Amino acid sequence: NLIDTNINFLSKQWFNWISNFENGFAQVRLNKKYNSIEVNGKLVSQQWFNYVYNFNKNGFARVELNKKYNFIEVNGNLLSKQWFDDIDNFDKNGLAKVLLGLCKGKKTYDKKEVLKERDIQREMEKSTKWR
Repeated sequence: NLIDTNINFLSKQWFNWISNFENGFAQVRLNKKYNSIEVNGKLVSQQWFNYVYNFNKNGFARVELNKKYNFIEVNGNLLSKQWFDDIDNFDKNGLAKVLLGLCKGKKTYDKKEVLKERDIQREMEKSTKWR
């Protein structure tokens, strides 16, 4: 937990891990989920994430939930309703590069299965041609 110089606890919540404060916020972990806290010990968001990155100088922190990314503001609100496959921090112009995959490719084992079926079909066609 956190204490002030008068040995007063800043948070009623006990955490498994607390990072150092950066830009007025620290990352906290509780039962393998992450959040951020302010210097007064208040949680930034009611929602817990798979990971929370440090708040930048613009007041946004990148968050990860179920392998998707978004930003939270210092008041705990999500910046966008849309979750992205990847997201970069904002640059000096206030822009952030995002990746949004609209479709997923086949897994390797699926590709092998398709190739196997294609080979079998080709062999069957060859065998019927010669008859």
